[in-house]
Amino acid sequence: MNFFKKILGTNPSQHNGGREAEEKISLEISGMSCDHCASTIEHLLEKKKGILSTMVSFPNRKGEITYDPKQISKEEIIQSINQTANYHATEAERQQ
Repeated sequence: MNFFKKILGTNPSQHNGGREAEEKISLEISGMSCDHCASTIEHLLEKKKGILSTMVSFPNRKGEITYDPKQISKEEIIQSINQTANYHATEAERQQ
């Protein structure tokens, strides 16, 4: 889905080949019981306006989301996951 946004230029944050407004969030996600759960979360987020890419790992219980903060907030991303089934997402602490 993000591939088509980039090629067709339907995502304003990607015009002129740049992603000036791009930010990343690392999440810890509990409640997943299989790889299908991770895929479900990815598909849920990919439908949201402002999500540029997703990668959710069931074995690691983590997610990496790239998004446009002008279109969606970290809080909205976390809330979207927490409102789905029995999943619970929190922002991962940054390692230094």
